[in-house]
Amino acid sequence: MVEQVAEDGVKVIKRATGGESVLLSPKMVVFSTKFKKRWEIKNREYFNQINSALIAQLSKLKIEGIAPRGISDLSIWDRKIMGSSMSFSQGELFYHAVLNVEERGELISRYLKHPSKEPQYREGRTHCDFITSLYSEGYSHIGYPQLKSAIEEALANFLLA
Repeated sequence: MVEQVAEDGVKVIKRATGGESVLLSPKMVVFSTKFKKRWEIKNREYFNQINSALIAQLSKLKIEGIAPRGISDLSIWDRKIMGSSMSFSQGELFYHAVLNVEERGELISRYLKHPSKEPQYREGRTHCDFITSLYSEGYSHIGYPQLKSAIEEALANFLLA
């Protein structure tokens, strides 16, 4: 399996911040931010605020049907497009996310087992049936520089709120 991972150019990592394993490939955008906890609210509300900022910016790129799902996912209609996680330590929150730009569900299925816990909206679907990408949804015209700018703007808007 190690040879396959190298051949496919991916990384399989067990997250320390929650959830289970995540597959990372060059066809995804991985981003994170660390900030001082500013309000006495539950982590779920931080997810809601960050996801709202991301949705606002991604919607400016004319991505339709994007919505928060589960605890911290973003979906296009009923298929996962982004997963995120958060950890809290010494008064600071570390948030990180993976946005699937063009990776195929088949590659994800090759390396990741079905999770032991899943959000209700997954409905038992396999990775191939549950996960989608921007390219698969018809947004191949949106480039990585545009996505980077949208994500940076969203995080800046969140952090300045």
